[in-house]
Amino acid sequence: MTVTGGVCPSAIVRGRGVRRCDTLTVVADRGQTRRMARLYRVDNGETIGQINDKQLQFLVDMLEEEDEEDQDYYIDADTLELFSDNGCDPELLALLESALEDGEDGVDIAWE
Repeated sequence: MTVTGGVCPSAIVRGRGVRRCDTLTVVADRGQTRRMARLYRVDNGETIGQINDKQLQFLVDMLEEEDEEDQDYYIDADTLELFSDNGCDPELLALLESALEDGEDGVDIAWE
């Protein structure tokens, strides 16, 4: 794996020093660039933000899915409180809070 302009994790070789990485993206072992999941509102397609694999796994683990391919969820203030009580990443919680507009009871969100 290659990391942004820093030290490559696999580049530290005993007695040989450290090799620097020159790439600007994270590259998977097969040479494919990893993408973060896009979180968006279902009603208008507006992007809420990008979430990492760990944040996405938290959503999948915490929310009900109708089937294995289900990628949309309904969230409301109670959902956000549940997330907060269960150790939700603060950045993810802030993104989800931003998806709820003033006075709105809840919203359908999805990821891709």
